[in-house]
Amino acid sequence: MSLHRLKGSLCYLVGPMDEVPDAGADWREYISKFLWSLNMGVLNPCNKPTIDPIYNEDPVWRENLRFNKQLGNWKVLQKLVEPVVSIDLRMIDLCSCVIMNVDKSVHMCGSYNEQTHACLQRKPVIVHCGSGVTDVPNWLFGIARPEIFFDSWKKIKEYLIHIDTAEKVDDLNRWKFFDYNKIYNQKVF
Repeated sequence: MSLHRLKGSLCYLVGPMDEVPDAGADWREYISKFLWSLNMGVLNPCNKPTIDPIYNEDPVWRENLRFNKQLGNWKVLQKLVEPVVSIDLRMIDLCSCVIMNVDKSVHMCGSYNEQTHACLQRKPVIVHCGSGVTDVPNWLFGIARPEIFFDSWKKIKEYLIHIDTAEKVDDLNRWKFFDYNKIYNQKVF
């Protein structure tokens, strides 16, 4: 039986951007392709699905941040970062689930804030830590569900396929599934 529970749902991708060479894009592009294959929508902060360019974190924006930080222009920094924080937290509000990529070798300030928002909204936060679940920060064990902490993308894919298609799933009281045809009052999926 093929249920496709995740069809039409939205997944937000949490992970470091400021301190990594690719600005966090590579793993997000990789997992997005898989999520799209499940007919899920992807909310990617590296490629924000917004109409207004004020929310984009492109190279020009990053250079503007670096320049103003060096000059100590704190109010300018606030004005540059505030809209980004706002849209990222709005994407948390809209998403059905979160995939968080933990990299303990870099500072992940915004990532922890975003996952906390998702956890407080009782959304599933699927944690990937390539160096092993033993490297997941202790705080996450207290707020998120360790049953959905994984050390490989393969295991995350297997888990999501299970959630999408299994006859019965242990939803950890986090997964909530909707009939989008009812929401949109038409056959959309």
